[in-house]
Amino acid sequence: MADTSSAAYWRSPVILLATLFALAIVALSLRTMFDPVAVSASFGLPMTSRAETSFVQVYGARNLVLGLLALAFIALRMPSATALVFTSAALLPPMDVWIVVSRIGVGPELTRHVVIFAALLIMAAVLWRRARRAGATGVGAA
Repeated sequence: MADTSSAAYWRSPVILLATLFALAIVALSLRTMFDPVAVSASFGLPMTSRAETSFVQVYGARNLVLGLLALAFIALRMPSATALVFTSAALLPPMDVWIVVSRIGVGPELTRHVVIFAALLIMAAVLWRRARRAGATGVGAA
């Protein structure tokens, strides 16, 4: 019975999507460590040398922690904690937009941040719904 429950958990579209989101966050975060100049351009504040990109590595480090926390909470079947991580992560893109706008103004580079914000909000909402449903049924994170 436990194996069936475990298989059902991992086949859940919500869990699969949350895992993919978290893995993408981790992968993009690791990219900030290895190619911060390119990441700074995709962020919206292009830099020309590694010496200028310390903020990109700070940005990557914060996202790496969020991605790893999300993966841990998913693996531990902690639906409310997973939803909280995605909710917290959704607070960051508006701040990123503010940073970009305050430095270079409004432009097409903001699209990335808006799309990420929307995706994280939707993922957080779906995860909260799942967490409430799991709590209501008394089935933990199934």
